[in-house]
Amino acid sequence: MSFFKKFKKKQTGKNLAENAGNSAISCRQVGQDLQSFLDGESTEITAEALAAHLEACKDCGLEAEVYQKIKDALARRAPELADDSLARLHSFGKQLAESGDPE
Repeated sequence: MSFFKKFKKKQTGKNLAENAGNSAISCRQVGQDLQSFLDGESTEITAEALAAHLEACKDCGLEAEVYQKIKDALARRAPELADDSLARLHSFGKQLAESGDPE
C-alpha cells in the first residue's frame, strides 16, 4: 500500500480524491514540499493537499513512491545515520525539488 493511501486511511470522513480537483496545489509545489511530507513534518492542511494531489496525479504519485522506497531502503540499511548525513540528504532533495539540477 502506498504511503499516501496510508495517509488517506487515517483521515475520517474525507475523500481525498474528491478534494484533489479543488486543491490549488501544483506539481511544482508538491516537488517543493514532498520531502517534508515524507518526513511527517507537514502541517495537516499541507499533508491533506499533498496526499490528495499525489492520489490524483500519476506522475507525482509515482515520484513520491520512488522517494518513499529510497527512504525505506536507507532506513533498513542504516538504522542510525549521522546528523550531518541526514542534513546533506535533505539539502540535496530540496535542491533537486527547487532546481532539478543537483550540481
